[in-house]
Amino acid sequence: MRVMNERSLKKRDLGKSGVDFIRQQLLDGGPLSERFLERLGEGHVWEFYFDGRSEVANVQEFLHGGQFDAEDCTAQGEGYIDFLISYLNGGTSRMLLFENQLARLNDPFMLSKTDLFEFDEATYFYYPSEPGCVDKPGVAGHLSSASNYPYIMLAIRAPMGMPPPQRGRISIEMANEIAVQTEHLLVGAYDGEGYVAWSNE
Repeated sequence: MRVMNERSLKKRDLGKSGVDFIRQQLLDGGPLSERFLERLGEGHVWEFYFDGRSEVANVQEFLHGGQFDAEDCTAQGEGYIDFLISYLNGGTSRMLLFENQLARLNDPFMLSKTDLFEFDEATYFYYPSEPGCVDKPGVAGHLSSASNYPYIMLAIRAPMGMPPPQRGRISIEMANEIAVQTEHLLVGAYDGEGYVAWSNE
């Protein structure tokens, strides 16, 4: 059995540099990301890190990889997965949205997929499709649904008390409500080796 890293995985606030990095990523994101921009000031930006990690990165350093070894990357990834599972298990109306600016509903490889919708030329995968079916493989598997650059995932309460449509399109009103109901945001960082998160707590 593999021996896990004995160092403690901790959570730290990233302050202004973290906010600036997420803003930069959202500006390159899809239509729901643009609607979320004005809410950045309502929360704080944070990341998981290990004891011994250097001081908080600046905006440019968030873009560069090679800052973690493979074991640290795996452990940090599991930390975010556990965080998202805990969030989803906190209420039946909670779900994750994965923003993909490249895929389209009529793409051949998309025709068999159901838990997704379109808004303003971008596709959004969501998880879970039904309350009570949250598990670690499901969350881990869906983390690859978003576009890589930028990578953006929103943790939300179902807008207007209703789940998104399956293989449909949402209205501007629902899109605006999604921005309001977003409680956490995960953005890819360190050249795909990690994440930076925003929370409205």
